[in-house]
Amino acid sequence: MPRKAAQKAAPAAPPLDGCTIATSGRFSGTSQSVVQSRLVSLGAVTASSVTPDTTYLIATEKDYESNSTKVKAASTHGVPVVTLEWLDECQLSGEYGPIQTTIGLEMP
Repeated sequence: MPRKAAQKAAPAAPPLDGCTIATSGRFSGTSQSVVQSRLVSLGAVTASSVTPDTTYLIATEKDYESNSTKVKAASTHGVPVVTLEWLDECQLSGEYGPIQTTIGLEMP
């Protein structure tokens, strides 16, 4: 009886696959375009504004504390506000970062 060909496992989805992520503020040591490129490379769709369909808002502490327009929209729509460190952790681990890197709002 011939052997069955081993089935290859499907490649794992990128860690942020299916996420729509907006950014807010000036990030120290990097630019918005670099952050957005990182997001896309991890499977996310970037957004220029925060809507009910936004999964996360990556914001600086300064933008969060000043209650910027995007932070207000995130609060209104129940969108978790996370730090750039959250993205770093997602990139390093290959999965969503831990809740401790959120600022101000609880993860749903």
